[in-house]
Amino acid sequence: LVTALRALPLPSSAPSGGTSDGGGSVVGGAAGGMAVPGSTDAGGAGVNNHAGSVSSNASEAPIRGRPPSHRRSSFTAERSVWKNKGVVSWQQQSGCLYASGDTQPVPLLRVWDMTRELCLESLQMQSPGTCLTAEGALLMAGAADGAVLSYDLRTPARLLSVVQTHQHPVVSILLQPGQTSNLVVTGSVNGEMKFCDLRNAAKPFYTTEVQRPSAGQGGGGGRPTLSALVAHKYAPVIASGSSERAIKLWDLEGNNVASIRYYNSFLGQRIGAVRSLAFHPNSLLLAAGSNDSIATVYSG
Repeated sequence: LVTALRALPLPSSAPSGGTSDGGGSVVGGAAGGMAVPGSTDAGGAGVNNHAGSVSSNASEAPIRGRPPSHRRSSFTAERSVWKNKGVVSWQQQSGCLYASGDTQPVPLLRVWDMTRELCLESLQMQSPGTCLTAEGALLMAGAADGAVLSYDLRTPARLLSVVQTHQHPVVSILLQPGQTSNLVVTGSVNGEMKFCDLRNAAKPFYTTEVQRPSAGQGGGGGRPTLSALVAHKYAPVIASGSSERAIKLWDLEGNNVASIRYYNSFLGQRIGAVRSLAFHPNSLLLAAGSNDSIATVYSG
């Protein structure tokens, strides 16, 4: 039997469905950015299925949905500034857990059915995942190379589009914040926030920054790093936290409406570099965690 199996020819890999457009914004999707193209499955021959942040077993799904590799070599330079071991996102409605990170030998995005403790999908990404968000059958993943990938999770899962929204690692993707239909807000570590329409995500209609560089900063750095970006589920407000030891509140049009800053005085307010933010699901309460191991709750 072993001799007969060795004599069988090896299966050939299927060609990749996504193609690079030579520097364009959307790759592997239609002009609208969210239209479902043909199958983007690719051959997974020679890929180790046991590389990931979550331990694998024999029932693990094969690797699918290979994205284009036009920026595959660019994310290696980001590892020195974005040391991310893994990100997870839980979707209560479907009972699924989504996980991604800097897996080896290739970055993977995995979909786990937690009720059955089964890995449903292993989707290959073009660079390590840095943030995840899901709503219904739509899963969006931010990558270390600044791209935003959209997946249709209806079986079989497939890649809808790859939009090069940023040039730096994506910190967060806010999908329909404040119950605003088709609004997507993304933020990257260089302090840039972009507001897009989900139906045409390749063309942001507004771009703002956490803090604009002052004249004294010049080009030698000193620019704040965006470390957290969250939105209230119902209220039209977005909160951003950065390494400049400040928390800022924004409306859904990109206007800065309030700020919580560090004041270097005897009675002044002091906060550390912000690491995480979270809104209360119903009330106007904002929790912030900082590098000085202090958690603070602010009321609106």
